[in-house]
Amino acid sequence: MPLINPSYEDGLFPWTPYHLADPAEVNLEDRATGARLVFDGQKSLRFVQKWQVLHSGAYQRVAVTPGARLTFQASAYLLYGDNPDANQIESLFSKFRVGIDATGGVEPRSDSVRWASTPGQVGWVTARVSEIALAEAVTVFLDGQVGLDWAPDLAVAVFDACALTIFSAPAPAPGADFPVTIRDAGDHYELVARIPKTAP
Repeated sequence: MPLINPSYEDGLFPWTPYHLADPAEVNLEDRATGARLVFDGQKSLRFVQKWQVLHSGAYQRVAVTPGARLTFQASAYLLYGDNPDANQIESLFSKFRVGIDATGGVEPRSDSVRWASTPGQVGWVTARVSEIALAEAVTVFLDGQVGLDWAPDLAVAVFDACALTIFSAPAPAPGADFPVTIRDAGDHYELVARIPKTAP
């Protein structure tokens, strides 16, 4: 099943926002109302925080075939201040990251989420992460953070242009009729097959 509403042209659904710091304001950037921070199409997802550290994101669960190889990517614009033409984002800590929970969990703090991140800069940034599905559904995450040791007066994180590429799980060898499982070995995954012994 493909990612639904990857560029927020149809609103927020089925993305679910979350907050890892004080809740931020969640809304949509829309070119129709004069919005400038849109990477693709007409709309993008925006989080706004005032006088607090911003650390918020959104996730979506996607049905897949166990064993499928996945690559998820998205773009973000992190803004410190209210003017993209005078963005001060590089003067404080900021980070955009994307993640995949191969087990289908929806907790961004979980150790089962594999993340890839990039620091904020003046302009759009893109992050990409790959994983192998361990269940019949996986969860993809977008996550933005502006501020760490001190809180900016106005922090903005905008997400857009999400894409999930799904590569089919390897097919069993012709004539093979034995179970194959995927085992998490820390820094890599192992395919484990139980092959019955045959009489000599």
